[in-house]
Amino acid sequence: MFQALVNKLIDAVGWMFDDPSDAIRLARIIAIALPVGVLGAGTSIYYGMWLRAVISLVGVPVLAMAGFAAIQGFSGAVGGLYHSGSHQLNHAALTKGMYNMAAGYIKSGQFAQARDKYLEILDTYPEELDARYLLANLWDQHFGLQEEALKEFMRLRRMIKEKNVDYKYKRALEERIEELQKFLEEEMKGPPKGGR
Repeated sequence: MFQALVNKLIDAVGWMFDDPSDAIRLARIIAIALPVGVLGAGTSIYYGMWLRAVISLVGVPVLAMAGFAAIQGFSGAVGGLYHSGSHQLNHAALTKGMYNMAAGYIKSGQFAQARDKYLEILDTYPEELDARYLLANLWDQHFGLQEEALKEFMRLRRMIKEKNVDYKYKRALEERIEELQKFLEEEMKGPPKGGR
């Protein structure tokens, strides 16, 4: 019963935590509001106002949480105005989590889920070079789709050239392109004739 209650509570407030960093922000708000409530409660107890002490102790953190919820609701309606960090920081945090999930899927042999995660990254952030590189490797190594992998590697090569990026896997990328081109050429030739 307690678990069901906790699950209902999580479902009710889940909309406030679109970004993993939102939970940290809420924890910080409560950590700041709680001492204020304790101080107010202590002062009220000193003067013998017990009801006011309870209201201070509970009310200040509850008001802080209500304010957080209001800001989250407003920012969701307006379109992400809440995040005080730069777009780059949010992008980095979100993509890091997505890359970690994809790596976990690969380690556990869930290659389709890893592929879907890389595709999700590219759908959200089409300029993400590493996602393109890792997806191409996945196509080749775990799905046997060498043509698809080569197309992805070639697309990545064009992006690097167009943007004049010093990409960390550039040498490995060139090697992979060469390997796949040779493999596909051999595939097109077919088995050797004459049975030597």
